[in-house]
Amino acid sequence: MRLVSLASILAVAIGALWVGPVSAGGWAVTTLDSLPSSVYAGQAYEIGYTIRQHGVTPFTAAKPRIVISLDGQTLSFAGLPHGQPGHYVSDVEFPRAGTWTLAVDQMPFAIQALGTLQILVPSAPDAEAVTTARGEASTNPTLVSAGVADGAHLIPWAWAWLAAGSVLALGLVGLRFRRAE
Repeated sequence: MRLVSLASILAVAIGALWVGPVSAGGWAVTTLDSLPSSVYAGQAYEIGYTIRQHGVTPFTAAKPRIVISLDGQTLSFAGLPHGQPGHYVSDVEFPRAGTWTLAVDQMPFAIQALGTLQILVPSAPDAEAVTTARGEASTNPTLVSAGVADGAHLIPWAWAWLAAGSVLALGLVGLRFRRAE
């Protein structure tokens, strides 16, 4: 009996440990600083951004990373605090031209999509526009915003751990009462 009770308490505690940081404050919004008018492959750029918990309060305890991806290649660049509270800077280098997807890992909050950025061919800074995959020409980095709905910031696997722990605990308690009959 004690073993079942202990197992139930342990299951719920483990579930709560996984969900605790997620449900306490739950989500954040990242906004980018202005970007250069042109971004070229092979050059490093400082990308600045501010993380605000609940979209309002600057969050100073993040361990953020800018995450970029193109055609299955994904790279990430650590962010360091810089300037005002909640403001971070990542040194980012795009290894090749193309339309890269940008996101920010707002650790401890969920990853937020930031949109796409057109990266130009490095050898021709004054040349013609780079053609995107859709056949459109682009001469400067246009960032297309990608909104994230409230509630989508919560990490689904954390809720799954809590649900699994709760089901296990209830099952063990039910088993205990069934054996007692």
